[in-house]
Amino acid sequence: MAKDYGVKVTGCTVLSIEKGDGIKYNVFSYVKDIQDCHARRDGGNPLKGYLTFRLSGAMVEYQNYIKEPFMAVKDGNTVRVHYTGTFSDGEVFDSSREREPLEFTIGDGSLIPGFEDALLGHNAGDRFTVTIPADDAYGEHLEELLMEVPVSEVPEDIKPEVGMMLQIATDEGDMEVQIVEVNDKAVVLDANHPLAGEDLTFDIAVIDVK
Repeated sequence: MAKDYGVKVTGCTVLSIEKGDGIKYNVFSYVKDIQDCHARRDGGNPLKGYLTFRLSGAMVEYQNYIKEPFMAVKDGNTVRVHYTGTFSDGEVFDSSREREPLEFTIGDGSLIPGFEDALLGHNAGDRFTVTIPADDAYGEHLEELLMEVPVSEVPEDIKPEVGMMLQIATDEGDMEVQIVEVNDKAVVLDANHPLAGEDLTFDIAVIDVK
C-alpha cells in the first residue's frame, strides 16, 4: 500500500492522471487492468511525484506535477465542474460536456441547493453520480402557479402554442411562464420552473477547486 501524501487515495493511487480534457482522473476509476501499483516522491518535493502501474503486462510510469494539494470542496470555494443531468427515466435534460465547464462559488445561491450540497467534501478529479429530490432541486410543482388567461386578452401578435415560453409583467417584476394548454376559451400559463416536481440525477466531474 502506498503512502497517503494528502492527495485523493483509492487503493494505492496517490496521484491522479490528467487526460487531454483537463480533468484529473483517479487511476483506479478508469484503468481496469491494474496488476501492480506504487508511488514515490521526487527529491523531497511534496508537490511532485511519480505513479507507476502495470497495465497489460507493461510497467508504465506517469509523472504528475501538482500545483497544490487537493482541496476538499467547502463553502466559499470556487468550483469548476462538468455535468450531465437526467430525469428518472434516463432522458438527458442538460449537459455541460459540449461546452465550457460550469464555474460557480459554493454558497452564492446561483445553483440549486442539492447540487452544491452534493459537491461538499469532494476533490478535483472526483467523478460521481447523485440524485437530487425535487425539494432540493426546483421545488414541487405548485397548482397555484397555474394561470388562465382568456383568449381575448392574448396580444394579437402572439400565436399561443403549448411549450412556448413567455415573459409577463407582475407586481414583483417580469416572470417567465410556459404555455401548457390552449383551448377555445383560455390559454393556461405555468409559472413553475420547467423542472419543478422532478427528481434530477447528475453525473458530475469535479475539474478544479479554488
